[in-house]
Amino acid sequence: MDLDGTAEAGPAIRATIHGMFEDGAFTRRLRTFRIRELDPGEGPNKDTETTFLAKEMATGRLKEAHARALAISYAEYEGQVFEFLGDEARRRYATERAWDEMRLGAAALIESVLKLQERK
Repeated sequence: MDLDGTAEAGPAIRATIHGMFEDGAFTRRLRTFRIRELDPGEGPNKDTETTFLAKEMATGRLKEAHARALAISYAEYEGQVFEFLGDEARRRYATERAWDEMRLGAAALIESVLKLQERK
């Protein structure tokens, strides 16, 4: 959950959540669900990969990266990237199946970032 909000709202959101944890009834309710030692913490929001990318990357660049990830063939990967991998990585990523898993995983991550941007 992204709790940053706007510059004005962020501190109020954090204060409200922190206040909830000081409320005995709230913490007792959490314990009924076997939730213990939950701490709202201090400091800045910790972005996930997708929320960070959604905030920082231009939609056009993400769409371009998505298309490119799906377009790169195994032969291109093998010819342009494979030679730079260490021995262990070469053993793990030497198959076309491994390449497909990596590029489809990257495409799925980019799709989730684009969906986040659409919601905002």
